[in-house]
Amino acid sequence: MGRKAQSDAERQAKRLEIVEVAARLFQDLPYPSITMAMIAREAGVAKGTVYLYFRTKEELFLQLLLDRLQGWFAEYAPVLLALSGPMHPRDLAAILAKAATTRPDLIRLIALLHAVLEQNISVDQAREFKRRLLAFSLGFGGELERVFPVFRPGDGLHFCLYYYSIVVGLHQMSTPAPDVVEALDTPELRVMLIDFESHLAGILTGLLGGWWVGAAPHVPNMAFLQDLDGVSQKPIDG
Repeated sequence: MGRKAQSDAERQAKRLEIVEVAARLFQDLPYPSITMAMIAREAGVAKGTVYLYFRTKEELFLQLLLDRLQGWFAEYAPVLLALSGPMHPRDLAAILAKAATTRPDLIRLIALLHAVLEQNISVDQAREFKRRLLAFSLGFGGELERVFPVFRPGDGLHFCLYYYSIVVGLHQMSTPAPDVVEALDTPELRVMLIDFESHLAGILTGLLGGWWVGAAPHVPNMAFLQDLDGVSQKPIDG
């Protein structure tokens, strides 16, 4: 019994080690350049061993994304808890824009999510990933509803979805290829250079301002909340 528990602990430790090796490689290399063989070599295991823990590279990096989201939430949950609402849209937008700049690798992973990471996983893997992502969004959205009380129940979740989509789009626009950066660095085109944090803060201020003045974006009927009664709203578990 004790040996089984130790074996499970060892397997979990090895799984975490593989994920962290992938994270280190991702800091220095673009996603397409990273291979499972490379990850195995850096982790000091056989390539087949990596596949015992993750069936595909996409599954491995989805786990990395969830781990980094958990770390991000752990960093910013206390910040939100320390706030005493109601917050002005501009102030909350500044906090959320700053939060999106503190973990660039997480933003890169989010930008890869739909076009790359979700393209080689099973229905069951996708469902489990989306459930865990929803649990995170519900927890984070609940904190936003507390500090921004013009939000109705469910508005925090929908704001999280808007926040996510804006971050993905702005990240792609603010990180063009080097030749494009050089092309834009001319007087007539410089206006198209995007500063990620300041542009994000401005967009979020406008979005939150709509709720503030009673002109919130349209969201589905709040009856959808009844379908979420069984969904945990805890931070993402490992």
